Amino acid sequence: MKLGTRPSRRDLRRQLPPGPRIPGALQLVATWKRPSASLERLRQQYGKRITVQLPFQPPFVILSDPEEIKELFTASPEVLHPGEGARVLEPTVGSNSVILLDEDAHLEQRKLLLPAFHGEKMARLTGLMQELTERELDGWPTGQKVLMHPRLQRLTLEIILRAVFGLEQGERPGRRADLRPDRGASRRGF
Repeated sequence: MKLGTRPSRRDLRRQLPPGPRIPGALQLVATWKRPSASLERLRQQYGKRITVQLPFQPPFVILSDPEEIKELFTASPEVLHPGEGARVLEPTVGSNSVILLDEDAHLEQRKLLLPAFHGEKMARLTGLMQELTERELDGWPTGQKVLMHPRLQRLTLEIILRAVFGLEQGERPGRRADLRPDRGASRRGF
């Protein structure tokens, strides 16, 4: 490649870690049906860095080495642009969600969120999270299979509504904007 020329997609893909060569749709089905088993099988076959290709998405690189994950999370935001890779979530979380933003916009939104997640406040919320988890578990049938995803999703939402947004048990916001502490300022995302 000549100096000053932009690398081709093929050149960039060659730099990615190994991964399955099966079509993206089959990779999606495997991950969807048995996510943990599928990812563990890939880790055993390809190592601690794996490239997965899902339909209509750029390649995903999955890391499983704790040191590499720590390095990724502590990397400079000027080097990594995680918001670009998360654009697929925009219809769900909104265009100003902190996970979709990079650099200054990301830092601005993080500063707005940080007070809710400060260590002292999180320590006080431990009891609430434990209480809500125990209440959820008490409602599960014993000796029967249960679908975990919807139950854990409901529990997570309940914890967020109570801990972050201060809603009381059973109280539900009427609109998405009601979840925002400032009642829907255009710059806030969640």
